[in-house]
Amino acid sequence: MKPEEVKKLTEKFYTGETSVDEEQRLKEYFEQETIPEQFSEVKEYFMFVQKEKEQVLDESFDHKLFAAMNEAPSGRNSRKVWVYRLSGIAATVLVLVWLGVEIFQPKQVYGTVADPALAFNETRNALDMVAGKLNQNTIPAKKTLKTFNKSLQKVYELNKWNYSLKKTEKVFQTTGDIVQKANS
Repeated sequence: MKPEEVKKLTEKFYTGETSVDEEQRLKEYFEQETIPEQFSEVKEYFMFVQKEKEQVLDESFDHKLFAAMNEAPSGRNSRKVWVYRLSGIAATVLVLVWLGVEIFQPKQVYGTVADPALAFNETRNALDMVAGKLNQNTIPAKKTLKTFNKSLQKVYELNKWNYSLKKTEKVFQTTGDIVQKANS
């Protein structure tokens, strides 16, 4: 067989696409003494498979295998199993206890005070501070309100003058009417 053909067949063999006849041709090829160096690993594989096919198990193998399978585990192995099981149970219990403590333990809320008198004093101090800030910020508003009131006072006085002038105008008009009647 040519090396190119052997290479194609080995590639097909490793992908599982060869027929039984092609595999037989490869087997016969690799049974030869001299093959190219590039196929030495493939030859070793085929030789290993052939050697394993020739190996036959004796009659006692099955009996030994079934006896080993049916044999009860030794005390040491069963003890390990129990230790693993118990440690798993203990770990589970510890995790559950820890979760119970974390979930059901009352948490202290930040900023809470247990003493009512202290809470009252803190609240009063906070409200005094707020009142002080409000008073401080209302001073400019008071000044503006005073200025506004002064302006309103002036408007009120002007209004009085206007009212007085209107009455005086009526008097002049009435006097003018009388003078006109007298002149006519």
